[in-house]
Amino acid sequence: MNHLLKRLLFILGFVLLFRFAGPIGSRYILPALLIWFVWRVLQRSIRTRAGSASGTETAKRLQTPYEILDVPVGSDFDAIKAAYQNKIRQYHPDKVADMGPEVRQVAEKHAQEINEAYDILKKKFGQ
Repeated sequence: MNHLLKRLLFILGFVLLFRFAGPIGSRYILPALLIWFVWRVLQRSIRTRAGSASGTETAKRLQTPYEILDVPVGSDFDAIKAAYQNKIRQYHPDKVADMGPEVRQVAEKHAQEINEAYDILKKKFGQ
C-alpha cells in the first residue's frame, strides 16, 4: 500500500475517532496521542543518530562498483575512468576541508569507496 495512502487513512481514523468520541473521550485521547507522537519522534531521532554513528554499512545493501561510480554495467573503461574522475573530484576530502570535520569524514569515506570501486574495475579491465 502506498505510504501516503497509509498516512491519510491514519489521519482519517483519528478525525473520525475525535468526531464520535465526544468531549470526554477526546480529553483522554489527545494527551495519549501527543505522548505517542513525541515518543515516535524521539525514537526516530535516536535511530537516526545511532545509524550515523555506527555500523550503517551492515544495514545498507551492498553496492556494486558500477553503482558506486554511477555507470551502467558493461561500460567501457574510458566511461568508467571519466565517471571516477568526476566522482573523486566531487567527494575529495581536501575540497570540503573548510566545511568541518564531520563533512570531511563523510567525504573521506565516500572517496575511499570510490577508489575501491575504481580499483576493482581497473583490475577487471586489466589496467
